[in-house]
Formats: sequence, structure tokens, C-alpha cells
Amino acid sequence: MKKSIILTSLFLTLFVAFTDAQWVKIGGKIYPTTLADSVGIGTDDPESELHLKGTFKVEHSNSDKTLFKVTSTTGDGILSIYQNDVIVSQFTGIATEHSYITNGGNFGLGTKNPLSLDAGVTHEISSTTGGEIILTRNDYQVEIGDFIGGLGFKSEDTSGDEPHYAGIKARANAAISTMNLEFYSGRGSYEANTPQMILDSDGNVGIGTYETNGYKLAVAGKMVAEEVVVALKADWADFVFKKDYKLRNLEEVENFIEENNHLPDIPSEKEVKENGVQIGEMNAKLLQKIEELTLYMIEMNKEVKALKNENEILKEEINTLKTQ
Repeated sequence: MKKSIILTSLFLTLFVAFTDAQWVKIGGKIYPTTLADSVGIGTDDPESELHLKGTFKVEHSNSDKTLFKVTSTTGDGILSIYQNDVIVSQFTGIATEHSYITNGGNFGLGTKNPLSLDAGVTHEISSTTGGEIILTRNDYQVEIGDFIGGLGFKSEDTSGDEPHYAGIKARANAAISTMNLEFYSGRGSYEANTPQMILDSDGNVGIGTYETNGYKLAVAGKMVAEEVVVALKADWADFVFKKDYKLRNLEEVENFIEENNHLPDIPSEKEVKENGVQIGEMNAKLLQKIEELTLYMIEMNKEVKALKNENEILKEEINTLKTQ
């Protein structure tokens, strides 16, 4: 018994001596005696000041207390884990909290109370100057058509069909400084989806086509609208009614049609197939032809009236001759 007590006392003495050589207590806190000292839990070869091989658990009866905190030596960045929340902060004299993960799984940037799952929202960005997300590709060897970044949405189909994707992609246009935004929606893989609409770096929009050819809106397919207003920059066709307008006589119009198979000032079928039709300009030209027809009708009406008058005079002369 005495021998056992002596051995136990010797072991405790050596343990205390060893631990005293590794740790020092200052002001109620324990520090390693040198910066080179490391602690290994579950490993005898620690690779850092504290190396844990396994799991650990932290509990506190008060949910407002910090369970775990990671900070830099300057205190600039802080990761705090509470019983109900995870908070990422920036500390420059006063802690400024930026990111939040609540115990309900909601994620907030700049807001402590991101909208709940009941509202169908799991992420919320808030800022006094407006929230935004910037995706950057740090690659100056970007080629035309290279993917820059995107935001996608996916809906799984329980019937076994391919999932439905929708979203926005940014893709390099001519250089990294110019990009097209692609809007897409459809089934299949994220990469395989063909954009239904694009917005290029010049502000041109293509629907069903990548080729806007400099037009602000290019549509490959049919479209319908309840009302379309065209603000025509060119002159309207009322110049036809000006006194100095040179109206072609009908013989000139007839000769032009025989030679060209279309009306003067109206594009030919070949031109329309190659270049399309500008609605505002074409409406103005059609109105020009209507106004020219109106002038022809006015002139013909004058001629008809004159013929009627001549006819009445001839009738009177004939009746006079008959009575003689």
C-alpha cells in the first residue's frame, strides 16, 4: 500500500512537472509556454497549435452565449456560433454583423432577420444602399463565348422526367470587358440549355436569336401585341399635298410598273426578302401612295365634272337642233 502511494505521488509529480513545462496560467487563462507548442487530440502528431482528429461538442444552457468563435489576431473578422444562429462579423472598434444563418436554415446578408421559410425565402440581402451579388471570373484569357457566371433555378420532377432549369448566364462577347446576358428556361442539363433571350453589351435584345444585327429588338418568330406605337424619325407623307410636290402622271406610273413590277418608292419583293420591312417607314410610304391616289381621284373627279358639263351642253345643242 505504501509503495502504491509513493508511485502515485511520483507519477503526479512528473505529470505536473511536464504540464508546467508546456503550459502557463496567466490571469485565469492557460497558454502554451512557447509558440511552437502544439496540442493534439486524437493524434500524436499535431499539425497546428490545436489539431483535433475527431468531433467535439459545445453546449451552453443560455442560447445567447457564444458556443464557438474564430477571430484574427487583429480582431478584424469574427465567426461566432451561437446555439440558434451563426454570425459573420467585421470588427473595427465596433462589431458590424454582415452574415447570418438562423436555426431555421434562413441565410441573411446585411439583415439579422431573413424572411422565414413560411414565406418561401431562404436567402435575403439587405443594405442601406441596396443589396447585390457580384460574381467575378479572374481570368484575362477569356475567349468569345466563355462562361463568366450565372444564377440558375432548378425544379426536380418527381415523375422521373428531366429537371426543369431557368436562369441567367453571363458569357463573354468580344472580350472580357463586354458580355452578353443569356436568359433561358427548359428541361435538360444546366449546360445544355439554349438561351431564349439575350441582352448584349450594346443594349440590344434578341428573342429566339443571337443575331440582333444592331437592332434594339430582334425577334425570331411570331409576336402579338394589343398596341404598337412607332415614333417615326423621318418625314410623314403629308408632303404629297404641298404645292411644289411633283406628282407623277399615270402614264409614268404605268411605265414604271411595266419595267419594275412594283410601285415607285415602294421596295421590291427581293428587297423585302433581303432587308425586311421597316414598319414606320413602310406605313409612311403606303400613306404617300394613298395620298397620291387621292390627288389622282380629285383630278379625275374634276375631269368627270367637266365631261358632264360638256355632255349637258351637247344635249342642249342636240335638243335645239331637233326642235328646228
